[in-house]
Amino acid sequence: MKKIRSVIIDDEFKNRENLRQILERYCQNIEIVGFAENALEGLDVIQSEKPELVFLDIQMPGGSGFDLLERIDNIDFDVIFITAFDQYAIKAIRLCATDYLLKPINILDLKIAIGKVTQKLDQKHSNESLQNIVQNTLQKDENKKIALPTYERVLFVQISEIVRCLGENNYTTVFFAKR
Repeated sequence: MKKIRSVIIDDEFKNRENLRQILERYCQNIEIVGFAENALEGLDVIQSEKPELVFLDIQMPGGSGFDLLERIDNIDFDVIFITAFDQYAIKAIRLCATDYLLKPINILDLKIAIGKVTQKLDQKHSNESLQNIVQNTLQKDENKKIALPTYERVLFVQISEIVRCLGENNYTTVFFAKR
């Protein structure tokens, strides 16, 4: 299962730690790659870690979660707002937040929100795979490549280099013309 790279931005340490523990216990598909306690640190963490999901508090000293999002040119990650204030929900929805959860965190609501993110990312990856297939079919035959998984890595080789494949139980041995 691919884990969703995520960061938590909240000004209160107890809230960050509580969310981290809940995610570890109930949402195994989440990988926390960074934390921040204000909007400025949050911007740095987002730029350095390139998360797929940001858990974002709204009211923080030195700038709100909204201020943080306004500083980012290309928001290419999902946002789940987690806050104690319900009056910002409409603004969050207008900013295309994936979800808006109130503190204290309801675990079922959190799982539903993460389910939405997972579904969006699965669709995105599916679209990328489809685009790769289309690109591959548009290429000249000598430039078409195939991904071959090995024990250590995935090799991308030109199909024209393959001269024969031998199936053995659950494995396939691939023979190349030039290797």
